[in-house]
Amino acid sequence: HPKIFISHKTEDKPFVNELVRMLEFIIGTDQEKLFCSSIAGYDIKPGREILAELKRQFNDYEIYLIIVHSPRYYESPICLNEMGAAWVLGTKFCSFLTDDCKFSMLKGAIDGKYLSIKVNDNFDTVTSKLNYLKDELLQVFGIENFNQNRWETIRNEFIQRTQNIDYATIIAKEEKNKQPEPRANIVADVISTKPLIVDITNRGDGIAEELKLQLDEAGSGLIITGLDAFPLEYLKPDKHVKLSVYPCISDPEKFKVFFKWTENGVEFSSEDIVVL
Repeated sequence: HPKIFISHKTEDKPFVNELVRMLEFIIGTDQEKLFCSSIAGYDIKPGREILAELKRQFNDYEIYLIIVHSPRYYESPICLNEMGAAWVLGTKFCSFLTDDCKFSMLKGAIDGKYLSIKVNDNFDTVTSKLNYLKDELLQVFGIENFNQNRWETIRNEFIQRTQNIDYATIIAKEEKNKQPEPRANIVADVISTKPLIVDITNRGDGIAEELKLQLDEAGSGLIITGLDAFPLEYLKPDKHVKLSVYPCISDPEKFKVFFKWTENGVEFSSEDIVVL
């Protein structure tokens, strides 16, 4: 039985969501016709081992591979293995490029010399390639009754929506996930509010460096004392230090205090403390 297998990086799920929506219009919503690891209903069933399940998909079905190329795709060994397996097995495939991916980025077994659809390409070019993909899938799955007029709307919505994905946010989340966990854990307790006295403790097992205290805009008229006098000794695990903050231009009733510190050149932030 034919089955579409979408090879992609999890961070590109916003793109894949729109792709699945378009594919469902072409082939329907039968779970036996589509496999996509990040979309509920088309993903790996509970209790099954990931690599074994991927192997089973290629063994049990006539796979039509759809690759979602992105800068993130090439960071995944599993994605590269899927692409390589498809090439070795001679699997039919089609490639998509996310809006932030260039043809020059394509490498590996399936590169830029194969048919690829870039969503922010010339409109006529994109629609022509999507129409070709639709026709090929209709043939692969033996589908005869198809609403061509409705297809043009679904196709154009796919183009528009995938061109408006916020990749800056996706990249920022990816970088945050890559950031190591801090070993230090700077925790602050408010002892009094007038004047503001904060007790700072390192409850982690690592040493914090360059500890900084910051206030939000409501506290911009306050003076902080003691911050520049931090000896490194106070930033070691289980050490305490107290800071006093005095009103200068204004005396706000409510503002936020938070701390930043570095470990091995990586900056971390504490949770906000709301001072009443």
